[in-house]
Amino acid sequence: MNSKIAILARSENASPKVLAQSLRHMLLRLNVHVDIHWDTIATIGRLKPFEILFMDQKLNWNGKLGFLINKLRYYFIDSSVIKTLNTYSAIVLCECIPNAFWKSYLPVEKLRALLPSVPIILYEVYYLGNSPTQMEKLADTKDASIDRYDWHLSVSEITEIRSSSIHPWSFVGLDIEHTGLRPVEKNEFIAVVDFEQKGYETYRKEQIEILNELNIETIVLEKRYNMTEIREIYKKACIFFIQFPEAFGLPIAECFSTGAYVFTPNSGWPMSWRLDKNPKIHGPGTLPEVFQVYKNINDLRYKLSNIQMTYDLKKEPFRIFDIFRENYPFYYQGNLEELRKVIDRIRIKSLN
Repeated sequence: MNSKIAILARSENASPKVLAQSLRHMLLRLNVHVDIHWDTIATIGRLKPFEILFMDQKLNWNGKLGFLINKLRYYFIDSSVIKTLNTYSAIVLCECIPNAFWKSYLPVEKLRALLPSVPIILYEVYYLGNSPTQMEKLADTKDASIDRYDWHLSVSEITEIRSSSIHPWSFVGLDIEHTGLRPVEKNEFIAVVDFEQKGYETYRKEQIEILNELNIETIVLEKRYNMTEIREIYKKACIFFIQFPEAFGLPIAECFSTGAYVFTPNSGWPMSWRLDKNPKIHGPGTLPEVFQVYKNINDLRYKLSNIQMTYDLKKEPFRIFDIFRENYPFYYQGNLEELRKVIDRIRIKSLN
């Protein structure tokens, strides 16, 4: 019997959408029937029991009343959605951590009660078990933990710590190739500065200051972009600046795919990209040369000047891409072998 997989994700331009599209293409390459149900997460949210709703301190009374009105308004639509989901072999939820574990956000337990024979799987950039800090925070707020889902799929096998795929999770990587992102010759030397992050503004200010000083053409990300717009910007980039510690950093993978260096003031910021066998939690890490780690503003000036002078607009993008693929083989075309094992387990109903 062939598996039939439903992917649930928000349609807004954020990481869950990227993951949903990535997983769909990996499953199609395995000849699995797959459907993406955009914004069905809203249906799951409306399954929230009344007692949890009224205990939710994030909602005022107007918000709670509005929730109840919507629950009634969408009752028949939501009932139809649940009936449809019950026809699938498994459901994969693409959602950010910690959102995916907040009881006040997604009542996954209620969904499980309505779909007792359908495994519920989470696909996120990292596996919760590789982030002891996040697990501790969820425990402090009395939210759910790893056992909330029947299985976990992750883009990376390292976040704060590294571990190998064992029950109940699999390292399945990321499919970027389907987006059309690949190394291209650059028309000019351009830097892209990622969005500002609260608490890290000083780093961004220094980056822009030195880029202006060296008269480097710079695109500073400020507004909202759709997927096509942001990827066209990444295609232009020769260098890309991250702004804060990343659990994974999808823009990093997309910029490497087009042949851009990634600059960071700390080798521990790109957590999932550290090559160390036993990295320390939030500690420094070993990174390949496609990352440029700078110590201070003078070091930033020096490394930028050096790359500006040596970056070959025709050849360097392809060299960066090759180094990226060599060190991170599953961050561009995915890890189909591990994903196939999960599908095989679904077919014989042995996830638990």
